[in-house]
Amino acid sequence: MKNLLLSAFLLTISTLSLQAQQNISGRVVDNQTGEPLQGATIVIKGTSSGATTNAEGRFQLSAQIGQELQISHTGFKTLTLVIRNEQLNISLEAETISLNEVVVTGYDSRRILLQTPGAIGLVSERDLQRTDQTSLSQIMNHIPGVQARGSNTLRPATISIRGMGARGPGASGRIKIYLNDLMLTNPDGSNAWEDIDPQTIGRMEVIKGPASSIYGASVGGVINISTQKPAYGEQSLEAFTMLGSFNTLRYGTTARVSNDKVNLMLTYGTQRTNGFREFSPEGRTFLTFLGSFQSSSQSVTTLFFNRNNYNSRSPGALTPKQVADNPRQALPAAIANNAGRDINFTRVGISNEWEIAPKLTNITSVTTSFSDLDHPTVGSTYIYRWDQNYGGRTRFVYAPKIGSIQSRFTVGAEYQQGVNRLNFYRNTNGRPDSVRVGDRNSRTSNGILFAQAEFEFTDKLLVTLGNSINYYDYSFIEFTRRNAQYKNRRFTPFFAPRLGVNYKLTPKIALHGNISRGFSPPSVGDINQPDGTVNEKLNPETAISYEIGVRGNLLRERLNFDISAYRMNLSGEIMTRTPVIGFTTRENAGSTSYSGIEAFVSFVAINKPNAALSLLRPYVSYTRLRSVFDDFVENPRPGVNISANGFLVPGNPPHRAFAGLEIESGTGLYLFATYEYTDRTPINNLNTLYNDSFGLLSTKIGWRKALLGHLRIDIYGGGNNLTNEIYADSPALNPNPIASGPLAGQVPFLNLNWGRNFYGGVSVRWLFK
Repeated sequence: MKNLLLSAFLLTISTLSLQAQQNISGRVVDNQTGEPLQGATIVIKGTSSGATTNAEGRFQLSAQIGQELQISHTGFKTLTLVIRNEQLNISLEAETISLNEVVVTGYDSRRILLQTPGAIGLVSERDLQRTDQTSLSQIMNHIPGVQARGSNTLRPATISIRGMGARGPGASGRIKIYLNDLMLTNPDGSNAWEDIDPQTIGRMEVIKGPASSIYGASVGGVINISTQKPAYGEQSLEAFTMLGSFNTLRYGTTARVSNDKVNLMLTYGTQRTNGFREFSPEGRTFLTFLGSFQSSSQSVTTLFFNRNNYNSRSPGALTPKQVADNPRQALPAAIANNAGRDINFTRVGISNEWEIAPKLTNITSVTTSFSDLDHPTVGSTYIYRWDQNYGGRTRFVYAPKIGSIQSRFTVGAEYQQGVNRLNFYRNTNGRPDSVRVGDRNSRTSNGILFAQAEFEFTDKLLVTLGNSINYYDYSFIEFTRRNAQYKNRRFTPFFAPRLGVNYKLTPKIALHGNISRGFSPPSVGDINQPDGTVNEKLNPETAISYEIGVRGNLLRERLNFDISAYRMNLSGEIMTRTPVIGFTTRENAGSTSYSGIEAFVSFVAINKPNAALSLLRPYVSYTRLRSVFDDFVENPRPGVNISANGFLVPGNPPHRAFAGLEIESGTGLYLFATYEYTDRTPINNLNTLYNDSFGLLSTKIGWRKALLGHLRIDIYGGGNNLTNEIYADSPALNPNPIASGPLAGQVPFLNLNWGRNFYGGVSVRWLFK
C-alpha cells in the first residue's frame, strides 16, 4: 500500500511538473537597430537546456513561467531575465569595442561590419560619451573621410563625406540623412537636422561614397541615425544638467520604459549660451518622443515626434585684422540689424516592420515636417521662410536559400514632396517693415525605385548588385520682385547601379570593393539666386566611384583596423562663389576628381572589466584627400580666362588626423582625450587664398557608478580647444574682395569658432525596474 501511495504521489508531481512546462517562443534583436540577431544563445539558468536564434532572430524552448533565462551573443551584453510571458521580444545592447563586430544596416544588410561590402563609419555609444554632447561635429570627426564643421556651438554642424556635402558655410547637400528610417533630407536636397538634439542619439552609421543604388540622390554618402532606446526591461527617470564657459547651461529629463510590448523614450530639455563672441547668444528647447509598439509577434510599429525651438544672434563676419585685434568682437551692423535666426521645427513620423512570412519582411515609413524661420540679416534684408515636407519609403526584403547560396533581395520605393515659401522685407532695426521686397514660392518632388540582390556564394564570398532609377523636378517656382516668373524643370531620370564584393581572407580579416554610380541634382537653394533670379542652366552632378578596402582584427582582436582607398570622377560639380559677403551663387564645373586614403586603427591594450585599470584603448584615424579640377576654366574678372586644371577644389583639407585615448577603471572613473588636426585648406579655385591649419585638443574626465541597486550616477567635467586656437573652419568659398572698403583684399572669417572652454555636468538616473 505504501509503495502504491508513493507511486501515485510521484506520478502526480511528475504530471504537475509536465503541466508547468510551457512552450516559450520569442525574438532577439539589436536594441539600437532593431535588426534580428542570428546565433544568440538562450539558456535556462541553472540547466543545460536552451535554444539558439535562427536567421530571423526567433527561438523556441520548453520552460516554466518564473524561471530565469540568460541570453548572450558575441558583441552584446549578456542579459538575464525572468520568464513572465509565453511570448518574449528581447533586445540586447551592443558591448563590443571592436567596431568590425558591430551589426550594421547600411546597405540594408543584416551583417556585422566585417562582412559588409562597403566603407561604413560608425558612431557608437562610446563616441557619444567622450564629448559634452552639444554638437554633432564633436562626435563625428573621428571617422576618416568625414568632416563635421561648426564645432563648439549650438548650431547644427555642416557635414561633408569625402569632400562632398558642404558647398559653403551653412549649406549641406550631396548626402542623405535618415533618422530611425525616417527621412531628414528635404525634397529639395537640403538637410535639416537642427531639430535633432545630439544627446538623444544612440548611434550613427555613415556610408561613404555614392549610395544612390538604394538611397537615391547621394553622391557623397548617407547617414543613418538611430535615437537612444532603453535597455530591455528598463523603467527609469533621468535628470541631467551641464554648466560651461560663456554662461552655457543645459538641463532636462528623460523617461524610459521597455518590456516585451513597448519601448518608449521621452526627452525634454533646454540649452542656452552667451556664445564666444559678443552678440552671439544661442538657445534651444527640444522635445523628443520615440515609441515602439509590438502589436503582434510579426509586427512592430514605431512613432516619432520632435519639437524644437532654436534662436541665435549672429555677430557678423570678421577679417583677419579684426580677429587679430579682438576675435570676440561683433560688427556694429549686426547689432543694429539684430542679425540672427529664430526657427521652429516639428517632425512627425511613423514606421512599421511586418514579417509577412518567415523569410519575407516589409518595412514602411511615413514622415512629415514643418518649419518656420525669421532671419534678420546683417544687411538690409529681413527673410521669413516657411517649409512643409512629407514623404514615405517602403521596401520588401526576401531572404531565401537558393541551393547552397544564401540570398537576400530588396525591392522598394521612396517619394518626397515639399513646399517652400520665402518672403523678403526691408530690415528696419531688426524688424520687418511693411514693405515686402520680394517673394519666392517653390514646390519640389523626387522619387526613386530601387532593387538590390545579395548572394553569399560561400562562407567567404559575398556579392551585392543594386540599381535605382531616380526622378527629380521642381514643378513650380515663382519669384516676385518687379514681375513674376514661372519656372518648371524636370530632370532626365537617372540610373545608379552598384556592384559590391566582400571576401574574407581569414575569419577575422576581409577585403571589400565597390563600383558605384551616383548623382545629386541642384537643390532649390542652389537654383535660387540671391538677386531673385533663377539659374536655369544649373545641372545635376553625376559621379562614378571605385573603392577597395581591408578591415579586420589581429592579436586576439586587440588590434582593430579599417583602411580604404578610392577614386571618384565627378561631372558637373556644383561650385560656390561669394562675390559679396552674404551673397552666394552656384555654377557647374566641367569635371573634377576625388581620390583618397582613409584609415582607422585602434588597440585595446587592457580590457579587464572590474579591474583597477579596466580599459586602455588608444586609437587614431587619418584622411588623405586629393580633390582636383580636371576640366575647368576660371574667370577671375571679365575677359580673363585661366585654366584651373590641376588646382585643388576649394574647401577640402588635403590632410586630416584624429587621435584619441580611452581609460576606464573598475571603480567607475574614466578619462577621454582627443586631438584633431586639420591641414591648411584652399578656399578659392586658383588656390591663391588658404584657410590656416588648426589643431584641437579636448579632454573629459568623470565618474559613473551604480548605487543602492537602483541609482545610476555620472559626474563629469572637461575642456574643449585647450590650446586656445582661434580658427575658422567654414570660411567663404571663392570670395571676391571688393576693390575698396574695410574688406578690401582680405578673406572674411565665417563661423569663427570658440576659444578655450570648459564644462561640467551630472546625470542621475533612477531605475524603478
